[in-house]
Amino acid sequence: MSTRSAFITGAATGIGRGLSHKLASEGWRVFAGVLPGQDTRELMAYSLQALTPVEIDVTDNYRIKKAVETIGSAAGDSGLNLLVNCAAIGGKDFLPLEYMDEKAFKDFLEINLWGQVRVTRGRVRKCSGGCSGERKADLTGSSLLSFY
Repeated sequence: MSTRSAFITGAATGIGRGLSHKLASEGWRVFAGVLPGQDTRELMAYSLQALTPVEIDVTDNYRIKKAVETIGSAAGDSGLNLLVNCAAIGGKDFLPLEYMDEKAFKDFLEINLWGQVRVTRGRVRKCSGGCSGERKADLTGSSLLSFY
């Protein structure tokens, strides 16, 4: 059986980082999506060789395309088994909705909704008809803190 592989956006912090560490420790090859230039010291603290940081900005189609190409080349014929969209923004400045600044709300949707749609579509297009191996799965989620 080939090594299973996962791409996790928002992997530098929070749920994304925790899931990246968990899967890598269980033998998965993890492509950990981080913002360009983002500090990855805590992400790489375990020195897990199965964990590879990949720069991605979910608001930038070019960076998504480059990340998908990088992962596709590295994953090879076995393809990508799992995509987990954890990239998100949130916190107390974003809700309740009726008090949210319009620009902040647009930024919230751009990352938390449209960013996840873009990454999922980029992954599906890359793998449609060409991915072999185990059944594939895509998961979308974010921290509950994005709602407070």
